[in-house]
Parts: sequence; C-alpha cells; structure tokens
Amino acid sequence: MIFAWNINTLFTNPISATFFAVFLVFFIISIILLIVLAINSKLLQTIAKSIDMIETLRKSPLKGVIKRIAAINEGNDTFKVEFSIWRTKYEIIYEKKLINYISILAGLLDDKKNLKPKFSNIKKFQHLYTDLEELHSVVHNLYTEIFNDIEIEYVQRDYITYEKELFSRLKDEVTMLTFNYNDLDQEKLKELIDRIEGFFEEFYLLLDDGKFKKSWEHLTNIHGSLKFLIELLDAIPEVYSMNTVTIPEKLLELKNKYVTFGTSSKSRITRDAQKYKALELEIDNLRIKIKNEIINLQYKKANKTIEKLFEKIEDFKIEVEHSDLLKIYFENNIEDIRKSFDMVQKGSLEMEKAFNHYESPTKLLSKDRIGFEEARLGFIRTKEQFDLLVANIDINDSNGKDFDLLKIKDDLLKIMNNVLNDISKLEKSAKVINSKSVNLENFSNKVLQLQSFLSQAEIKIDQYKSIVELKDRFLGTIIEEQKSLDEFARSISMIKTIEQKEKAKQQLDQLTYQVFNVINELNDAIFLDYISQEIIVYLERYIEKYPQIQDVILQCEHLFQQRQLEQVVNVAIRALTNIKVARK
Repeated sequence: MIFAWNINTLFTNPISATFFAVFLVFFIISIILLIVLAINSKLLQTIAKSIDMIETLRKSPLKGVIKRIAAINEGNDTFKVEFSIWRTKYEIIYEKKLINYISILAGLLDDKKNLKPKFSNIKKFQHLYTDLEELHSVVHNLYTEIFNDIEIEYVQRDYITYEKELFSRLKDEVTMLTFNYNDLDQEKLKELIDRIEGFFEEFYLLLDDGKFKKSWEHLTNIHGSLKFLIELLDAIPEVYSMNTVTIPEKLLELKNKYVTFGTSSKSRITRDAQKYKALELEIDNLRIKIKNEIINLQYKKANKTIEKLFEKIEDFKIEVEHSDLLKIYFENNIEDIRKSFDMVQKGSLEMEKAFNHYESPTKLLSKDRIGFEEARLGFIRTKEQFDLLVANIDINDSNGKDFDLLKIKDDLLKIMNNVLNDISKLEKSAKVINSKSVNLENFSNKVLQLQSFLSQAEIKIDQYKSIVELKDRFLGTIIEEQKSLDEFARSISMIKTIEQKEKAKQQLDQLTYQVFNVINELNDAIFLDYISQEIIVYLERYIEKYPQIQDVILQCEHLFQQRQLEQVVNVAIRALTNIKVARK
C-alpha cells in the first residue's frame, strides 16, 4: 500500500520522510493557531469584563444614597460625622480611583501592542480587572453601611404608601356613612379625618428631615388612628341596627311570650308584667344612652352598654323561665332532700353511740370526739335552716301565695354547700371510729384465701407426681400450715379488744409469710425440674457440631436421675459457655 507506514524505512525512504515532515509542520502550526486564538479570546474577555465592571461602578446606587444623606444633613445633624466620612470615601472612589482605572484602561487600549494575544497582555488587563473588583467590593460595603442607617426610611415609605391608600378608601366610606346616618356628629368626624391627615403631613416632614425615630412614632399613631376609624365604621351600622331593630324585637318577643300570651297563673302573669314594665323602662333608658354614645362616636362605650342591655334581657328570661322549672324541681325532689338530711342525722346518732362505746362520757373528751361534736352541731344548725326553708315553702303553698323561687334556690344552694362541708367533717369522724372498731371479717377472709393457696399447692403436688421429691419435701409442711390456719380461724371469734386484734394481726402476718414461703419454694422446685429437662434437650442440638457434648448430656441425665437438678443446670451452663468461647 502506498500509505503503509514502516518505521524501519520511514526515514530512509525520501517520499515517506517528506510526507511525515509536512504532517509535523501542519500539526505544529495548528497547535500554535489554537494557542493564539485561546489567548486572544481570554484577552478580549478580560477587557470586556473590565469595561462592564467600570459601567457597573458608574451606575452604582451609592451616589443616590450619598445625595439623600446630604439632603438629610442640611436639615439636621443626624449624620454629621458619618456624612463627612462617607463623602470622603465616595470622592476617593469616584474622583480618584475610578477615574485613574478608566485612564489606565484607555491607555492600554490605545497602545495596539497591548491587544496582541500575549500572556503578558492578559496579565495587564487581569491586574486592572482585579483592582476594579476590589473597588467594587469597597463600593458595595460603603453602600451597605449607608443603607443600613437609612433602611428604616425605605421601610417607612413602603408602609406609609399602603396606609395612605387605605386612608383614601376609608374617607370615601366615611362620606357614605354620613349620608346614611345624618344624625352623627359631623364635626367630630371631620376632626378625626383632619387629625389623621395631619399625622400624614407631619410624618413626611419628619421623614424628609431624617428624624426616623419620631417619624416611626407618627407612623404608629397613623396606624392606631386608622384602626380606630375602621372599627368605628364597622360599629356604627351594627349599633344602629341593634338599637333600632334587634332590641325592640327582643322586647316584643318577651312581652308576647310571658305577658300577652303567658300560660302561667293570673297572679304569676301579673307579677311578670310588672317585672317586664320595669325592664322595658330600663331598656329604653339604655337605648337612649346607646344612641347618644354612637352619635358622639363612642362606639366602645355603646358596645358595652349593649352588652349590659342584653344581660338584663337574659336575666329577665332566666328569672321567668327558671321559676317554673324550680317549682317543679322543688315539688319532685324536696322529699328526697329531706330524707337525705334524715339519713345523715341517723348516721351522726350512730356515730355518737360508737364514740360513747369507745370513750367514757365521764372522762375528758378526746380531740377526735371534740371534732365529731363540732361537726354534729354544725349539721344540726344546717338542718334547722333547711327545715325552716321547707316550712316556709309549705306555708306559702298551702295559703296559695306566690314566693320568690330564685331566692329560695340561692338559700337552698347555701344550705347544701354547708351540709356537704358537715358531711365531710362527719366522714373524718367515721374513719376514726372505723379505726377504733375491731373488724374480724378481714381476718376470716384472709384465712380463707391462705387456705385456698395451700389447697392449690396440694393439687400441684398431685399434678407433678413425676417429681418424686415434692411430696416428701412439701406435703408435711402444707398440712402443718393448714392446721395452724384452722387454729387461728377458731380463735378469731375470741378477739374482743383492739390489743387482741393487733396481736392477732401479727400472728396472721407470720402465717401469711410462712404460707407464701412454702408456695414459692414449691414453684421453684417445679420450675427447676422443668428447666433441667429443657436444658438437656437444648444441649442435644450441638451433638453433630461438637461430638464431645454427648458426654456432658450423659452426665446431666445421670444427675437428673439422681434428682441433683441444680448440678444439672451448673454442668449444662459450663458446657454452653465453652461452646460460646469455641465459636469465637
């Protein structure tokens, strides 16, 4: 082949050598061209970035904030010291450094040699760009420093724009409101609007002068005033509607339900009519007060008066409606309440007898007895109040007279609260009596429970006949404990005094300990037999992997047959421990 290469003849064959030389020349030229193009591209990019950076510095907002600080400084000395420093920095940046860098860039561009694709030229422009970047960082830091001090102005201007728009809409609503409610105090409304407008004017003056703290206070006043105006615009129609429509409708509803079309007795309707007349007069006075308050733009006072008015209407309804319910309640439950009082009285008498039994009346009264007597006397006084209340109800009812059920309800509630306190005190005395009494039922129940446990233990011994040692070891002890419990059960009926009770309690505690000790030992013996069998079965799992375990199993089985169960467990555990070590 004509283009077949042979390294041995490459340089000896003139044609091959010529072609190879031409190839090398073109390859080297291509590499040089690519390097030149890359250098030229990098150079142009660096020049473009430098020009862009200069343009960015020229359009920086720093100049604007410096002018704003200068304007503020003309009216007051808020930024006197800072302004001189900032202005000096600004002049150094823009009147010296930036102009100097622009001149350097222009000089580099004027000299055509600097535009040739050389690494040295790239370094020149790159050095200039680095200086411009540092200058841009200085400008940014200076702008941030100044803006942080006047940022509050921009925040306030943004906020006041929203407040201004809101105020314009509210003024339109005020105008519409005066057409719908022409009896409102127009002068006060106008004063309110003018005062808010004055707040806006003062705010802008303070903001222009750089008095940001005072302008913020005025902004707060504006916000509070607008909030008040919004609440006022919402409240006026609502208060008018309540005062002229809702309240008269409520009164008419009460009149129709309880007076005009009332279903109660004639005397009751007459009494309700008198109460309604007094309520109506009071409501009319409150409605006049509400109207005057809302005309004078005192909507908060008007709302409070409305709340008071509705409370009076609700009180009237409760008084009238609950009277019937209270009467029914008294008719249905007064006897049950009387019986409850009688039961408490009987209980106090029984407690008195109990105290007389345990304490001699001829001796000084104990602290517990004094507490009981105070509680008993308190209950007697409370019962006398209850009996008097019930007697008055019965007398008025038999004479056909009407009576104030609400007052009776309040009196009965007080009596019931008192009797609950008395019962609580009597309950404490009852606990004292219980502690003094000899209660033998608990002893009998405890003995039966222990005997039941021992019977279950005997059943377990029969159930596990395969464990031969259980019968010899535990059956005799169980029979002895049964005899001891039988003897104790026969002695219970002989206990008469608290001292005998305490002694019997100690004896029963000792018997309880002995019984539970026997039961626990029995359960442990059964469990030991079970675990011994299971552990031998478990060892059989390792016979294939550890043949020597067969000897251990035979040893354990021999020990098991001899009923040396604890030795079985010990030998098995040692074998399992050795297996665990061998695995590691």
